[in-house]
Amino acid sequence: MRARQSHALPQRIAAAALVLLTTTGCTGMWVRIASNTAAASQLQVQTFHGRTVEQHMLPQRPDGELVKDVWYQKLSKVRVEVVAPEDLKGNLFVTDGEQVAMWWPAWRFGLRVRGLPHLDEHEQYSALSNRGVETWKTYELTQHGAETVAGRPVDRWAGAPRKAGRARPYQAWMDQRYALPLKLEVNDGWYAMQYEAVEYDVPAPPSAFAFEFPRDALVLEWDLKSEGLSTEAAQAELDFPLLAPPALHVEKVLIDRRQAPVALVVMNEGARWLTLTESKRGVKWAPPTGKRVELGASEGWLDFFGTYSALSWSHGDTQLTLISNLPYDEALALAEGIGRTDG
Repeated sequence: MRARQSHALPQRIAAAALVLLTTTGCTGMWVRIASNTAAASQLQVQTFHGRTVEQHMLPQRPDGELVKDVWYQKLSKVRVEVVAPEDLKGNLFVTDGEQVAMWWPAWRFGLRVRGLPHLDEHEQYSALSNRGVETWKTYELTQHGAETVAGRPVDRWAGAPRKAGRARPYQAWMDQRYALPLKLEVNDGWYAMQYEAVEYDVPAPPSAFAFEFPRDALVLEWDLKSEGLSTEAAQAELDFPLLAPPALHVEKVLIDRRQAPVALVVMNEGARWLTLTESKRGVKWAPPTGKRVELGASEGWLDFFGTYSALSWSHGDTQLTLISNLPYDEALALAEGIGRTDG
């Protein structure tokens, strides 16, 4: 009993801090304490293996389940592979901290970004803590007791958006020791995810974060260590409008010219991974996967890969995919911002 209490302590401290928000005037201080505590708990995880079941992610099968196998190794190694349904089996997102690859085997198509910037633990801690603060700013959070998910003790939290926008009401079942969501339900049927199995601190096989494309694959590649181009210089080489969220700084643009030209717009900020792949509308690579979402007058597809997501849509003569580790509502808002600023 004592061991379980000590494991749950970080989450309980965070909960106590949030309760104090309603009884003191030091809101900002207690939000930061709660966020720092949750971030420290998450960074205790050395390795992680689980299987998720997602619902409301298959537009043609409203009641279908999307099952994924998930591996994580501290600080930034992630592998998420679809295991069901059969027609999506093998779809893959994997990063070893040096590069990130995405693979759609049914279409023999892949993406690879090399030369990822090195992130230390302090940067990860700051990013996780800041996300916690933003979550509190966006949602009114309330705790609703303790339950069990995948054999793990969890605390159930409810989040109600503080103002109208992209954020939706949700419930999250948070691991009491590591402050990770083991179950999510968003807006009564908009999205649901649950770990049906989870193990912490299990050795990851050497092959978990290694991946090589088959020889017959069509692969688009970029290297972030390359010098790149300004948006103006890149636009001069492209036959479609180059787009970017107006609120973000574009670090550089990289172009893969081996097939039809495909641009990678790099907008990373520390531990915030944010890139846009862009090509001329109508060029066929692989069909987008995930949940159908509305982006103003456009339609998009949103897919999740652990803490990462991919959002694909078209605007005018440009088709885009936003790959990021941002909260989904922020990614959707950024995508909509592009449409509002380009005629």
